[in-house]
Amino acid sequence: MNRGACRVRRLLLIAVCCLTPLLSACGVLDVFSVDSLLRAPKLTGENARIQRSFEEAVGKDLYLINPLTGTFRSAFVFRDLDGDGSDEALVFYARNETPSEIHMHCMDRNGDEWVSVGDMTGNGSEVYSVDFIDVDADREPEIIVEWTVADSKRNKTLAVYSYRQASSFSETFSQLTVLQVYDYIARDFDFDGKDELLYLSSDANAQTQIIKASLIKYDEAAGGFLPISEVELSWMVELPLESYCDVANGTYRIYFDCLNFDDSYLTEILIFDRENTALLRPFDEQGQDLCLRTKRAERILCRTDAAGVVRVPVRYLYDGSVFYDSETDVNADVYLTEFSVFGTDDFEETNIQYVYVPSENCRMRVESFSETCVMRIQTAERQIRFYRREAPDKLMFSVSFPEQSGEASPQYRVYISSAAQAQGITEETVSRLIEFV
Repeated sequence: MNRGACRVRRLLLIAVCCLTPLLSACGVLDVFSVDSLLRAPKLTGENARIQRSFEEAVGKDLYLINPLTGTFRSAFVFRDLDGDGSDEALVFYARNETPSEIHMHCMDRNGDEWVSVGDMTGNGSEVYSVDFIDVDADREPEIIVEWTVADSKRNKTLAVYSYRQASSFSETFSQLTVLQVYDYIARDFDFDGKDELLYLSSDANAQTQIIKASLIKYDEAAGGFLPISEVELSWMVELPLESYCDVANGTYRIYFDCLNFDDSYLTEILIFDRENTALLRPFDEQGQDLCLRTKRAERILCRTDAAGVVRVPVRYLYDGSVFYDSETDVNADVYLTEFSVFGTDDFEETNIQYVYVPSENCRMRVESFSETCVMRIQTAERQIRFYRREAPDKLMFSVSFPEQSGEASPQYRVYISSAAQAQGITEETVSRLIEFV
């Protein structure tokens, strides 16, 4: 059974119990039972053989647990854990009688059959994510599991397990480390063939929350992970949301989209200095916190382009442009959001410029007009107007958003002045610039 169905288990039981007199009188209970409603769904083909072997080993009074995020989103996760060229199967499940106790089970192929070789209890009531890391370059990946408690995704328990064939179920998985984290990235940051683990955490007992990034590396002689480097994130970071990384000139750059204390968003950037084996938190050319440059009111996240380069949303004042509310006679600044590439100490390349209009849930690409036009966004009238920069009273084109009812797709009207038409600007030109979010 899937996770969602299990969560309504109590409702099903209550409903069946309440209807028992009526259903018994009608003979309906002879057709199905609560057990049949709660049983895990049947798979087909090779997966059916795995599930049959799995149920023979652990029983049927259980439900499967799907990871909430990440690359692996199925309760059955396949990976060659011992380097023999054949995948093992990890299965995440909980028994109906102990729904808050999640198990990680392992099955291995023996000829044409699947056999159970290991089982362990996890560190939470939900599986947030599953991934793999090679900490010792032996081509036998270790397992990373982020465990969470239901309805609490802020702090996660990250555990790293090694797998080995053993005579006892309890010895199949060996826990290499367990950490309380907000987020993590596993990469070979120093290019020595062995993956390191970078994670974000904070001191729960500190009066003021400071989130720090820690880099650790597995040491075979010590039989565990040892610290390499640690750096504090900006005081502006309240909660990390997404993580990214890329490589430029042999140097890893790490990015974290975060929530700020005032409910705005920002991107924190770190660099791994291979020469000094240290995490660095760069500042811009003026020595300012880069988070001040990446702070934005809207939920705009980093993007990774086709070349694997991370582009960071950076805001700049759109000089001469205003948000205007005629009902309150209040002006507010308009900002350009540029998706820029970070260099060694500042943002270098810009290829796309947006202006976000939260009142209409849309954004407009303006890189082709930002030098020659200014914007006047009239929120009460629900209009976006573009004027010539050198003649601010000369309207070039506008976009109006009429009132709508129901669930219809967003509608808008475009006006093109004769001056804009003379420059080759058409309704189609403007329509291509509008994106609803």
